[in-house]
Amino acid sequence: YSLIFADPPYGETAQELLRDPTLPQLLANDGLFVLESAKRDALDFTSTWELVRGAVYGDTQVNFFRRKMG
Repeated sequence: YSLIFADPPYGETAQELLRDPTLPQLLANDGLFVLESAKRDALDFTSTWELVRGAVYGDTQVNFFRRKMG
């Protein structure tokens, strides 16, 4: 897929998506994974994902990720 958008329930679910080993395999090399989560959720994405852009809207954060290559 060239775009995957996820708007899971706030809390641990967003982090679980970032840890899911199958999700990066579904994304095209130049694709984007857009993840909405609570602003208070500290997300650890360093091992698999590269943050392209992040924005905060009220209590919501929206992060745009690319799959790390290599």
